[in-house]
Amino acid sequence: KYIPSAVFKQIECGTLVYVNEMRNISVIFINGAGLDVMSTKGAATAQELMVEVQKKCYQHEGTLNKFMIDDKGMLFLLVFGLPPLVHTDDPTRAVLSCFDMVKVFKRLELVGRFGVTTGRSYCGVCGSNRRMEYTVLGDCVNLAARL
Repeated sequence: KYIPSAVFKQIECGTLVYVNEMRNISVIFINGAGLDVMSTKGAATAQELMVEVQKKCYQHEGTLNKFMIDDKGMLFLLVFGLPPLVHTDDPTRAVLSCFDMVKVFKRLELVGRFGVTTGRSYCGVCGSNRRMEYTVLGDCVNLAARL
């Protein structure tokens, strides 16, 4: 449940090194505000938001790569174009999923800021055998975070 299926298959086959690649992807960075997760209602709202963002992302065949809450708010990193869910219209799918997620943020009375980019990025495993993570890195990802 925590590892993309294409990556898990590589782990099972012992060919994990082939997962690391440069590829064209579309990235959505969502910065959310207006949620106090330390309150009972806030924790429940955060869970509802997470479920809804995942649902909207998966409806357009994207991948949720990261979710984090800290003193600056909530952060989501969504990626379109990772195997096995690769489409020629991944940029369009990313934008359409943003429209759906804006409605979720409004319904929950939260503020969401969305940065969407498309470009060539490193997609692969980072870390050691003790703890590794499948992630995306590159200018395209950094730009989405700054938009």
